[in-house]
Amino acid sequence: MHKAGFSSFLLSLYFFILLPLVAEAAALPHALPSAAASPAPVTVADLNDGLLLGPYLRIFEDKTGAAQWKDVLAGKHDTDFKPQNKAVPNFGSTHSTIWAIVDLDLTSAKLAGGRGDEYLIELSHPIMEHVDVIIRESKSGKIMHSWQTGVLRSFRSRPINHRHFLFPVPKSPSQLKILIKIQSDSTISIPLKLWNREIFDRNDARELLLHGVFFGVMLIMIAYNIIMASALKSLSGYYYAIYMLSFALFNFVAEGFLYQYFPILEGWIQRTPSALSVSAMTMAALFASRFLNVTSENQKIRRAILAFIAFGSITFCIVVFGNYRLGLRMAYLCAFIGPTVLLVLGFIRLAQGFRPARYFVFGFGFVIFTTLIYGLSRLGFIPMDNLFVAYCSQFGGALEATLLSFGLADRIRLLQKEKELAQAATIEQQRVLNEAFARFVPTPFLQMLGKKSIPEVLLGDYTEREMTILFADIRGFTTISEKLSPKQTFEFINNYLQGSGPVIRNNGGFIDKYMGDGIMALFERRENAINAALRLQSRNARLNRMLGQPPPPPPHLTQGRDTEGDVQSQKGLVAPIHVGIGIHTGHLMLGTIGEPQRMDGTVISDAVNLASRVESLTKQYGVDLLVTKETLLGINLGTSEFPWIRRFIDRVAVKGKNEPATIYELIALKNGKAIKYSKKWLLAWNKAMRLFYAREFMAARQLLSRLLAKSPDDKTAMIFHSRSDEYVLNPPPIAWDGVAIARNK
Repeated sequence: MHKAGFSSFLLSLYFFILLPLVAEAAALPHALPSAAASPAPVTVADLNDGLLLGPYLRIFEDKTGAAQWKDVLAGKHDTDFKPQNKAVPNFGSTHSTIWAIVDLDLTSAKLAGGRGDEYLIELSHPIMEHVDVIIRESKSGKIMHSWQTGVLRSFRSRPINHRHFLFPVPKSPSQLKILIKIQSDSTISIPLKLWNREIFDRNDARELLLHGVFFGVMLIMIAYNIIMASALKSLSGYYYAIYMLSFALFNFVAEGFLYQYFPILEGWIQRTPSALSVSAMTMAALFASRFLNVTSENQKIRRAILAFIAFGSITFCIVVFGNYRLGLRMAYLCAFIGPTVLLVLGFIRLAQGFRPARYFVFGFGFVIFTTLIYGLSRLGFIPMDNLFVAYCSQFGGALEATLLSFGLADRIRLLQKEKELAQAATIEQQRVLNEAFARFVPTPFLQMLGKKSIPEVLLGDYTEREMTILFADIRGFTTISEKLSPKQTFEFINNYLQGSGPVIRNNGGFIDKYMGDGIMALFERRENAINAALRLQSRNARLNRMLGQPPPPPPHLTQGRDTEGDVQSQKGLVAPIHVGIGIHTGHLMLGTIGEPQRMDGTVISDAVNLASRVESLTKQYGVDLLVTKETLLGINLGTSEFPWIRRFIDRVAVKGKNEPATIYELIALKNGKAIKYSKKWLLAWNKAMRLFYAREFMAARQLLSRLLAKSPDDKTAMIFHSRSDEYVLNPPPIAWDGVAIARNK
């Protein structure tokens, strides 16, 4: 795809850049064999297809530039004008001033429906800098018309508004002498043709249509490559798009459109073709280095391309901003070296087994072929009346751009597929790593910090929010561990925690820390924390029913299970296991602490400390689950949504806290009934609490005695019974608020 553009670019460049070099190197005859000074005029018999005047021109190459119009008109240089037979005289890049003369006899001109005797002379090399034309009567020598025009002069200096140089031929007299003087630092050629005006207009309309098709195809291919490059994030696609843009603009300038439609840029017309040719060659080299996959393993090829790109960049700067003559010579060299280097590069990569190189080599072969046709037609060796020959540059460019654009898209798709496979492997590896990291740093912890993965976490990252904290701890674990070996102890803890983790996760929480036989979990919703606590209690009850059964299967058989599976008892374990759970809701800071080489995620807050203290109170009050008043705020207990009831336990000031915490035991409902206490018992308990805090200690003591008769193991009732006894004997002070002081953590 990229080749095509490049080939057609060289194709249209050949006449303006490459062929001049070849012409100079091969010493094309600038001064031609002498002949008669005043040949017979050209008799114009048929202008249906226009008349090519090149073979009839007499040429004077003024190497010194000293000849003047007055001397030429006076005949002082008649002997210097030499006939030649080239259809298109070509002088390449020369400092000489080129003079040309042709005599015309329009007496016998035959027209095919044309507008009588309206004639035009077309000079179809539109980017020459100084073009002077005089039309004089052959017999009398009278000057009929004279013009001074060229790309370094105002576009208004042209007698007819057109991209090519057009000069009207007067209706009479019928015998005329046309004199032309051309000076240009760029290439000089004289593709001169005589037209009937109406036939020229029809032919020009056809040319404009073909040019429109060419530029339309190029714009479509440029847009296509930009879209492909953007979608697939391919730099080579952008290089090729810039190359095609440079190529299209080069044709736009070389065909005279820029000067015609943007005359305000007339000061830059001289430099533009060379600048665009160098730009296209440089972009072609950048594209080739990526399309041919020139890696660090191909150091020689890589250096050659980089050297050419550097040379092209320097040349571009000199052409645009520096000495134009020097820049022009460097541009010629760039146009000659570039295709050679890139074509050799394509053959080398093809020989190395790089299959896509065959498209590259094919493209450059097509370039050379079409360039040869274009150059030979411009030199007059091949007639230009054939549509393909006349527009082989445009045909080649459009075809090349189309084919190589789709070829590049295919190459990009292959690269994209390889990239996607590599990305998929990387993503899978990242997923595995994230899952591994998640075992140490929970994913919800990262999400709360606004991070997607572990590497994004920085020391000091934190967030503040209200959360519910759950502490759970095996009571009497020291006694249990004394009956187990160290290995059995680890197996017991891991089996226990292996079932606790899924319970926490399935209820919307995550475990922040493991503390030996205990856990600390965080929940964003308080009801989720309560559900998780009750599920942990149910699971612990199942565990206790299994005590005394055979030991569990080996760890490798249960590793990776993410269910609530029952924790198996250890052989020889006889005492039941009791787990104390404390829950509190409050604001906390969640973030990272430590130092850059060793960080840890943690939560810091009085709420965390209070939740831990509440868990430790479960043993003192003889209950398995305690929650604070703050956790129960907004929860409508005893409903189908929240099938729990609460039992007031105490108002206690835990160690390290001045403000008392109101704590409750939470009891699940089953079929509308509490699974632990009867309704009558709870009503009596609530009444005893009202009496106690109303300072009616004797009545409270009597009611508590009846409750203990029914539940003699209820530690909370024992505590309040003991307090009532004490307060009956020693009433508290007037300022007594009923708050108990917790002496232990």
